Amino acid sequence: MNRDQRTHLAMSIRRMNHDSRESIQRLIGILSGMIEDEQEKLGSLPDSLSGSIKADGMEDAISMLEEAASKAEEAIAAIDEVADICGADLRKGKLARIECSAPPGAGDQGTKCIRLQLLVSRHMSSSLKALSEKTGCSVNSLANKAFLTLLSAGEND
Repeated sequence: MNRDQRTHLAMSIRRMNHDSRESIQRLIGILSGMIEDEQEKLGSLPDSLSGSIKADGMEDAISMLEEAASKAEEAIAAIDEVADICGADLRKGKLARIECSAPPGAGDQGTKCIRLQLLVSRHMSSSLKALSEKTGCSVNSLANKAFLTLLSAGEND
């Protein structure tokens, strides 16, 4: 990716992050207000209507609104994840340098490094590299051990 492409991508991610986050947060505020209103209405119903169709409808509406708010919060997390995957610095509108692009003739080592970047976040990659240097174990070996541990733990569940 050349400099212009990187800048265009970073600015697009920054704009998307700002605009989408703002709209979604506005939506969450609206949903929260509606949830409170419905809960107040439900709470002020006479006891004789507590198990009625009207009360059930209010409870269903509250559940639907809460689920919508939850999904909206997940959307914000997904937006942050897009920025993180691309290495976008949202304050500056720039992409972080790709730490491990394969130099010419790097062969399998460059490919492994690129695969690792696609698999884990930059922070995790940095942590793995630091642990690798500390323990003398390869990053690939550490990642494989971690995945095997997680997979075997999942089989025991």
